[in-house]
Amino acid sequence: MAIYTPTGLKIRFPIPYAFGLMARLEPRVTPFRVLMTTEGLELLPNTLCFFAGLVCFWYGATLWDTFCACTAAVLLGMLMNIGQCYLPGVVAISRLYAFASVWEVITLAAIVLGVVVSGWGSAAGFALAYGGVLVWEFLEDSILAKRVPTLNGVPLVGPERNFITACRLLAGRNELLDIVPEDSEWKESLARFGAAWPQVVRQMEWQMDD
Repeated sequence: MAIYTPTGLKIRFPIPYAFGLMARLEPRVTPFRVLMTTEGLELLPNTLCFFAGLVCFWYGATLWDTFCACTAAVLLGMLMNIGQCYLPGVVAISRLYAFASVWEVITLAAIVLGVVVSGWGSAAGFALAYGGVLVWEFLEDSILAKRVPTLNGVPLVGPERNFITACRLLAGRNELLDIVPEDSEWKESLARFGAAWPQVVRQMEWQMDD
């Protein structure tokens, strides 16, 4: 079983566990905010790469300079996730980016913009750096997952790690210390979320019926 964010990111935790955890954050923090913060953390390297690319396009940077700048931005995003220490406002910006990044439309648009504004070299440098993010995501899920701690039998990599981080961040900001999952509360939390996002909950419930 798994849960999904409103924009389709799969988080491989059982529904009762995930919504039992998010229920302990309500009413101060809604499941929607937790899930979109998870997306923001997951796409943080992508977001920083995107904005670094825009800056490079503006200044007409070369392929190599664009690649180096965008790769540095990707590494900065990864380091922030590893250290769970974030620059002010960067997660909120990444949450907004998540809404525009479905099917990588915004990435393709950035590459086209780079070609128009700065030429093929700068656009290619951005594309290569962004491709590195996708390669890392694949390696993390297929190789690193075998060597990291698990929670409920699920490796803490990618979306699953970022879901737990999102819960911790939002709990800390709202002075909520007790966020141990509560079995009796998950159904109510799921129902409240389903009232706003019925299509997302239907996707989760289909898995429960399988």
